[in-house]
Amino acid sequence: MVSGMSTGCGPGLALMALFATFGAIVVWLMWPDELSGEEMVGPYVIWPAKEGMDFPKQEGQVTFEAGTHITTLDIYLTPDLASSSPTPKRFQVELYSPTGGASVHSQFGLANVTLVSNAASQSVWGLLEPLHQPLNPTIINQVLQGLKTKFTSTLTREQMTAVLQTLGKVLEEAEQTPLHSSSQNLTYDLLCVMANPSRIDTRGLSYLAEVAERFAFSLISHVQCEIVSTVMETCPFMTISAFQWYPTQINGHKYRGRNSDFFQFPDTLLPVPAASSADCRNLSRLQLTEFRTEHWFLSSDTVTAVSGKVFAVSLQERRSRPLEDGNEVIYRINSPGQQVKPGASVCLLWNQTNASWSSDGQYCRVVKESGSYVECACSHLSIYAAHSEFAALASYNEAFFASGFICISGFALAILSHVLCSRSPMFAAKLLTHMLVGCLGTQGLTTTVLTCLWLRQSPLT
Repeated sequence: MVSGMSTGCGPGLALMALFATFGAIVVWLMWPDELSGEEMVGPYVIWPAKEGMDFPKQEGQVTFEAGTHITTLDIYLTPDLASSSPTPKRFQVELYSPTGGASVHSQFGLANVTLVSNAASQSVWGLLEPLHQPLNPTIINQVLQGLKTKFTSTLTREQMTAVLQTLGKVLEEAEQTPLHSSSQNLTYDLLCVMANPSRIDTRGLSYLAEVAERFAFSLISHVQCEIVSTVMETCPFMTISAFQWYPTQINGHKYRGRNSDFFQFPDTLLPVPAASSADCRNLSRLQLTEFRTEHWFLSSDTVTAVSGKVFAVSLQERRSRPLEDGNEVIYRINSPGQQVKPGASVCLLWNQTNASWSSDGQYCRVVKESGSYVECACSHLSIYAAHSEFAALASYNEAFFASGFICISGFALAILSHVLCSRSPMFAAKLLTHMLVGCLGTQGLTTTVLTCLWLRQSPLT
């Protein structure tokens, strides 16, 4: 059996490693082979490298001597004639017609070679290389740890393409074979790093919410006939929860998040069978991710979501779709320290096609807005947030309290003087009149100063 491993490299000489399980094998190769079209990696594109511009057509053979397991292949590129397509660009090398009774591996017999613009990008794309072989926790952990170290600086679109494709390969493995707990933790930590609001390279990259959803389901994808709940909540920016439950557990379930926020499923979301099934067909898989930042959903510099809170919810067999039979999910988002302005709130639903928030009211409506929270109802299973305007609360500084104290003290002295001077009515009346006028002047001055300060802080429009 013969297999190939792809490698990423910049303009120049490309190397490709080949493996064999027994020696004395001659393998024919056709390279480079032009891709049929561009390859999408989330929102990014890997363009096909063009024959006659990025590379010349080549064909040959490579020999594995007895006892040899690795050999190299030189592939010559023509960067001076490069096509106008931006990097990353890709072509393939195909193995065929091995001798000595060998066969080409069905998975690794066609290898990708990716062309990138510089050495920094090559170092990121190189992390994808070890994943083109039978995997184990050590290999996966090394790759994930390598990705984390790359995020010490801002990555380019070319480098982020490599990150997303590498994560895709890891999750593809996770969907086939359960990841070791250390690999799960590293994947979660990597998602947490990319959710940091201070990062520019992941701002508005809503595709990462789909990656997080896929990761959540991979946590329970290999659990058979068991009720299970998995929660990962060490990240300050998100909590990922995955459940395998019966309909009676899912229907009406209320998830309680941070700041007393909650998300509640409708009581009749899933049909409840008359009797439980022995083959576990009634179990459903559910994921709920509570984002405490809308970093991945920002399309501009304007913060939209109340408290930055976003709920992403899906059933594995349903994903994003309208709910039936009048069912609605209910969620509440609090805004500690801020007063919601009545009548100025809207419920938001994420439009995955346009990668933007929708507030047209077709699926979502405001149920209640009171004090410091907004409560919404939506007839769609998707990604949710809320937007509101906040009332400007009056703030009282030291001058206000000092003025109040002076006024109260003045009135108290006026009353006391009136009592003490009651034996001399005319003197008491004059004293009381002067003190009341003084208090009136103090109140007028205080009111004028406070009004000026308020107008400076909240100018009229």
